Amino acid sequence: MRRHAHAFPVRVAALLLAVVLPCVRAAAQEVVSEEDAEGTRIVEVVLQGNVLVDHFLLKSNLKTQPGGSFSKRDVNDDTLWMHDNYGIVTDGVRVERVAGGVTVTFPLRRILQHDFVEFQGNDEFSDSKLRDVARLPDDRPVSPPQVVSAQSLIREHYQSKGFPFVQVEVRPKTRENGERGAAIRVFEGPEVELTELRIEGLDAVDEDDARDLLESQPGWWSWLVAKDFVRADVDRDILVLEDFVRREGYLDASVSLEGLSWSDDRTEVVVTLLVDQGPRYSVRSVVVTGNTALTEEELKLVQTLAARDREVRTHEQAHQAVGGRYAGSPSYEYQSGPDGKRYAVGGEVPIDIGEAADPAETVRKMEVVRRAALAPAEPSGQDRAVAAQATQIAARARAELQQQQAEEAARAREDEATEAEDPSAVEGDAAPADAASDPNAPAQDQAAPDPAAPASAAPAETAPDPAASPSAAPTDPAPPTPEVAPAPTSRRTLDFAPRPVERPGIFLN
Repeated sequence: MRRHAHAFPVRVAALLLAVVLPCVRAAAQEVVSEEDAEGTRIVEVVLQGNVLVDHFLLKSNLKTQPGGSFSKRDVNDDTLWMHDNYGIVTDGVRVERVAGGVTVTFPLRRILQHDFVEFQGNDEFSDSKLRDVARLPDDRPVSPPQVVSAQSLIREHYQSKGFPFVQVEVRPKTRENGERGAAIRVFEGPEVELTELRIEGLDAVDEDDARDLLESQPGWWSWLVAKDFVRADVDRDILVLEDFVRREGYLDASVSLEGLSWSDDRTEVVVTLLVDQGPRYSVRSVVVTGNTALTEEELKLVQTLAARDREVRTHEQAHQAVGGRYAGSPSYEYQSGPDGKRYAVGGEVPIDIGEAADPAETVRKMEVVRRAALAPAEPSGQDRAVAAQATQIAARARAELQQQQAEEAARAREDEATEAEDPSAVEGDAAPADAASDPNAPAQDQAAPDPAAPASAAPAETAPDPAASPSAAPTDPAPPTPEVAPAPTSRRTLDFAPRPVERPGIFLN
């Protein structure tokens, strides 16, 4: 009985603790605003909600970490990072003050789809163009991974068109009707023109031959059509130039980007490449041992064929690499060697030399074709002929572009002249035409007196002499043509309708 008497107070005390402790804990965990928590030590970071992504993975990538100082900016960056990469949104971040600092709680929710996607800040390209680039449908919802992919594709598109400073961000957006979607915000930055490409330290090979291989090299047409600065082209040219120098025997050669010199407004840039050639290697001797299948003459022939095979393949692959989308796959002519193997002894690469849809694009395309034709170290006669043909087509396209610009300028001047004309002068000149068409006007079989004529010219009462004045013959003459202001010069518009791109039978060999 005594044991039971002692158990009752213990149970009562445990019950009181169960009721009082949550109240004390709640009082200790005071919810504070993010502004008041700024700079406070973070004790714990909590993620709430099943979003099909491991919480440990998310926590390890957050800027908001236990032991650090609370920052509203970091919390905002973490929220955007989870949205952009995993389609996760936070329904408000809760900050609670606890002993030693604050606890930060992210209530998470997974977006299964975006009801819509809209674009903001895109001035250079239309919404429909960016939607095509990003491969986004315009009539149905899209998933978060599609939006993440669209963000990357749009950034690459701008950079390929000469906008190296472009930034693309994705923000959640809710419309008034409750639809939840994504806003792709574009900060375009300036369009940059590559005005000059400098190559320093290259004296072992012909610099002009090296420049013919480079995609970022401003062409002779750059004064008319600016050369866009594309960093990917510069990076590619570094590898192309390095390979070109090494093929000349400088096996240790290296090429690096020495610097980018920007204009004050960041719209122009000069690129400088630095070449470290190193020593040139040569073959001292070739010794073959253990050969019993071939004679010495056959072995020399195999070596010759193998060298020719490498030369042909390098030649044709240079055409294809520089020609890009305008060049086809190489085809080779083979010769069988004494060892039974087939060696390439000739080859060709088809090249598209048809005109593009507009003159400016034709100029750019022909520059690529010309560089592709002259890409090998030793272009053939056919290669030089194709390069010359591309130069001629580019010249015609440049003339068309100049004519187009001249006509646009002429139309602009005509519009300005038309706006500057006095409307009252035009109405005054047109008054005789109205009088001639008025049925109530006096008959015109009698010439009207000329106010500028002398007073002694024909009196009004005397009938005119038909023999002396043919215009006063009894027959009704044609009504006098009223004087009107000269009409503006008719405008001519060149027809630049897209033409189908053809692939004429042009080959580089």
